[in-house]
Amino acid sequence: MRNSGGKKYVTSLLPLQLGKKIQEEISDFELSRALPGKVWFPDDAEYRAQQAEYWLRQEAKDLHPNCRVTPASAEDVANTIKVVVSTNSAFAVKAGGHSSVSGASKIDEGVTIDMSSMSRVEVAHDQQSVLIGTRARWLDVYTALEQYGLSVSGSRASHVGVGGYVLGGGFSWFSNQNGWTCDMVSECGVVLANGTVVLASYAHHSDLFWALRGGGSSFGIVTSFKLPALKHPQVYGGPIAFDDNELNSVFASFEKLNREAHLDVHSSGYLSFAYDQRHKEVYNTFYLINSRGEASSPAFAGFLRTPSRFSHLRKMNMSTSAMETNHSNDPGYRESKLTLTFRNDAALMCDIHSIFTYFAGTVDYEPEGRLAMTFQPLTASHIAHSDNALGLSAKDAPLILLSVELRWSSKSTTEYFEDVVRRFYETMRTLLEENEALHPFVYLNYAARWQDPFAGYGVESVQRMKRVRKMYGPDSVFDILQPGAFKF
Repeated sequence: MRNSGGKKYVTSLLPLQLGKKIQEEISDFELSRALPGKVWFPDDAEYRAQQAEYWLRQEAKDLHPNCRVTPASAEDVANTIKVVVSTNSAFAVKAGGHSSVSGASKIDEGVTIDMSSMSRVEVAHDQQSVLIGTRARWLDVYTALEQYGLSVSGSRASHVGVGGYVLGGGFSWFSNQNGWTCDMVSECGVVLANGTVVLASYAHHSDLFWALRGGGSSFGIVTSFKLPALKHPQVYGGPIAFDDNELNSVFASFEKLNREAHLDVHSSGYLSFAYDQRHKEVYNTFYLINSRGEASSPAFAGFLRTPSRFSHLRKMNMSTSAMETNHSNDPGYRESKLTLTFRNDAALMCDIHSIFTYFAGTVDYEPEGRLAMTFQPLTASHIAHSDNALGLSAKDAPLILLSVELRWSSKSTTEYFEDVVRRFYETMRTLLEENEALHPFVYLNYAARWQDPFAGYGVESVQRMKRVRKMYGPDSVFDILQPGAFKF
């Protein structure tokens, strides 16, 4: 992630000799005048309440903006960005606040634009599409749609917010048949760097529309997404756990599920491991879903034939599944996260599991600390539906996307735990490189702050994104004044 470094001025209306404090006071005054009743300061109860509404402790506790703005419409966002730019104020934008990268959705001493008032979920009259505010959480979306017998391609975890998830790509239970969630978006409401409000789609601002799908937050502030509504009464699936002596069979079944995904695009799953401090062992969970609600999918045959120690498969609503997968995703901790992408290979999964088991046993955990990792299939059918900035090609698939999470509580131990994660990463990367299995793709939504997701998008995709950014934000507002987001 590239930080903007020293202070840079974009379209300054202020003499450079003005002190920082005066500049901040002018910014606060102008924001309060432009958005009366929607700007909050550290002495305000609303400010303190919003400060706590983050998934991870490093965002909730460590960063303290000068003020928080809560726009209620795209026009409010436009007025906010005009003031921010004219006063050269650094800012961050918070949608769901679920990022593990400190500073991605909150800023220290600048302006945090909190989109919490923009969480609508509106079903079109013909029930063919859904308009979703960027701050909605996926549980809100699923719950609102289930009364119509509908769903959308969205996050598998309930607490995740819509905005950042979609801009980074978005894994869903519908990815095999429809691609990333960003590929399903038909329209985005966007506020540009100059305060202009536009609707980006295939028909209008198509270059911007392409860049927003996977390109992150470097092009504007997205206020809403339109997605096609899916007729979707229930899914079938749930968690299964296996004894360690069955893992070779499980890895082989995972490799086959990934390789043969085109035979049943409605079935998918992910395989997770976590270290149990109390019993000093690694436990596993394979979570499967058939999006048609079919219990007899051949895609799951290998897993279901393997003796399990626990199984809770049944028909359920998407909201139930999303809440269930969120149980291992508790808020309130510090966390470091990373990701790697590699060749679909059961033997490599076994080797990575061995490395994980070794590292997990050497960590000096805090109470309730946890090390976990997840294998997710990145199938050819998933990538084949892609029309976005991510730079992936179906000819490289199937691939496995690995994510690793280490959580703790104390700020004073952050350096130690981040070093643990970095060493684990280097060990796994070396293994994959030695086996010529490492793929350059780094999934933006899972990347560590020291990883560079855009380096894996490919030169052509990055150059195109740069052209789009220059076209829609020639002053590089979202590159310079928004320092916490990933840059290219």
